[in-house]
Amino acid sequence: MKKEENKKPFYIRLKESRESKGVDLETISSTIKVNISYLQAIENGDLDIVPPTYLRLFVRSYAKYLNMDNKIILKEYEEEINVKSKNIFKNLKKDKNINQETTETRKLFAQKKETTKEKNEANNKNLIFDESQNQVEFISNENYFFKPKKVISITLTFVLILCFYLFISYLNNSQKKNIVNINSQNNIIVNKIIEESENILSEVDNFLLSQDNFDKSKFIDTKSEKLKYSLDSPYSFQIVTKEKTKLYISYDDENGIRKEQCNIIAKKDSLLKFKKTNNIYFDLWSAKHVEIAIENKSIAKYLGRDDFAVRGSFSPKNKLLYLEFYSH
Repeated sequence: MKKEENKKPFYIRLKESRESKGVDLETISSTIKVNISYLQAIENGDLDIVPPTYLRLFVRSYAKYLNMDNKIILKEYEEEINVKSKNIFKNLKKDKNINQETTETRKLFAQKKETTKEKNEANNKNLIFDESQNQVEFISNENYFFKPKKVISITLTFVLILCFYLFISYLNNSQKKNIVNINSQNNIIVNKIIEESENILSEVDNFLLSQDNFDKSKFIDTKSEKLKYSLDSPYSFQIVTKEKTKLYISYDDENGIRKEQCNIIAKKDSLLKFKKTNNIYFDLWSAKHVEIAIENKSIAKYLGRDDFAVRGSFSPKNKLLYLEFYSH
């Protein structure tokens, strides 16, 4: 019986051994990590379907799992492979018409094509064989490496996004510069208009000050301040002109009668100084054009910095400074 059993092909012996032990292919496949379709092909003797690169390892792992002598199984496997190879070459020699493809040559070409395909697939995988556990595992490179096409695609996408971002940034910066330039130009124009209007307003004509310059329609505001410093009698009242301007000065005499002191168009850097005991009255074409001091102390903070016409008075009796502001 043993001789007859040994004459059986190794793959039939593997199948019979498995069936006698009541083990299904799924269990073996999950244990030794070999695709079940490959195990079925081995049991059916379709060795051409299994990639030649791994066939020997599959047979060895299968035999070890079934506790069979894997050395004998592998020897029979090699003999089976050699017999098949010899049969193929014999059939090729017997074929008289070389130009016509026979069934065997078609099968051989199909086998080579399948083998090439399997090799290409194998190149993209790492095979790990664990001797202690009798396992063969396939680990795809795709779990650890990027494919070149993916790397190129990702790189190009990143470059396009970067270019788009830089382009948008450039447009934003150029737009901001244009806005700044427009604003600066507008500011220059506005400043010129203001300067020209101020020049027009501050321009002194050849007409002396009159009641028309202090018309009620031009009235803006009033201010009343009591000076806190002491006064001599007579006290000093002084005006220094910073620009060419118009001045009108009047005062109360000893009898309380109001008299005109001067009504002039004064040149720049003119000095007018008076000594008075009673009230003094002053009309100014522009508060910005003069510097006024009472007892050598400036009252500029009361006149302000705006280009207003001013009608004012000072009473030494109660040290009261009274001011009215008018527009030009």
